[in-house]
Amino acid sequence: MTRSGAPYSRSTSGTPIGTPRSPSASKKVQTLDVPPDLTQLAKDNRYALPDANRGVATASGYSQQKSSGPAPAQIATTALPAPAWKLKDLDGHEVSSEQFKGKVMVVDFWATWCGPCVEEIPGYIALQNKYGPSGLVVIGVSLDRKGSAHVKQFAQAKGMNYTLVMGDEAMVEAFGDFQAIPTTFLISREGRILNQKTGAVPPEEYEKLVKAALQ
Repeated sequence: MTRSGAPYSRSTSGTPIGTPRSPSASKKVQTLDVPPDLTQLAKDNRYALPDANRGVATASGYSQQKSSGPAPAQIATTALPAPAWKLKDLDGHEVSSEQFKGKVMVVDFWATWCGPCVEEIPGYIALQNKYGPSGLVVIGVSLDRKGSAHVKQFAQAKGMNYTLVMGDEAMVEAFGDFQAIPTTFLISREGRILNQKTGAVPPEEYEKLVKAALQ
């Protein structure tokens, strides 16, 4: 079922529409040697290996075809109500969407093993620093399966200054059951999804969307 404004839906073959594949991609995709948790994610046909052509991690595996650079991320405006949620932060404390009512939220689904996700971290750090006083809250929803201790160590090394929580299947489904990361939602003060993107975008471009949402 395809929803208007949603950047990802499924084709009749079960492949996410928008997943970077050429007509002969099935012959060119190879599975890399990856840690067990990533292998399981790939088997689950969900968040799998980095795709060099799109700047996203997808269920399609790693393409050996190299382009001159990452293709633009998929961006859509939806205006749908954002789902309510409750998750645990890296110290095991409950964090909920209710805590951020009246704030503009950037909800970023990511993982430590996802290259494009990691590339976007400095941009989110800068956004939180610059616009936090104006009512912006950046929330990183980790889909790592190595646990919160692993994510916490990674976050400390990267100097991540924004809210980090451990995501789960229910959270992904609540936000539309997307099939690639990074997938990021920009949510208004009124609790509506203003923007959904899949893939990394230049920080200065995303900042324009955030500034507009804060006005």
